[in-house]
Amino acid sequence: MMLQEERAPSVTIITSSLPKQVRQVATSGVGGIAFYPADGGEPVTLKGASASEYPVLFTTGGKSLLVIEPTGRELILTLIDLASGRRLPWKRFVSESRNDQLFVATPDLKYYSYPFPRYSSVLYMVENLR
Repeated sequence: MMLQEERAPSVTIITSSLPKQVRQVATSGVGGIAFYPADGGEPVTLKGASASEYPVLFTTGGKSLLVIEPTGRELILTLIDLASGRRLPWKRFVSESRNDQLFVATPDLKYYSYPFPRYSSVLYMVENLR
């Protein structure tokens, strides 16, 4: 697979051989979520999205975009209608890390997966401590 890196203001997009049906790529940058045409051209900002959200996947036949917002305490997932910018809250997951931006789902949103923190610790036993 050949990767090609393209630079835009405050955003880096890494593209590979995209299928012909892919017409645009959604990215997150300083100004929020933007769509870059796969064949080149100027980006278009998604209305209804905030700068702290990240695109996850296109749903409902490409009419909506699922976005994720990691707040540090929870992951907030929202569907945004591409035509109107209307927001529809989808799910919230308790999260203790802002690094939980990894989230995958099927296009019909029937199945999804996300990281769950697992903590381990070490217990030291000390005897005769004075």
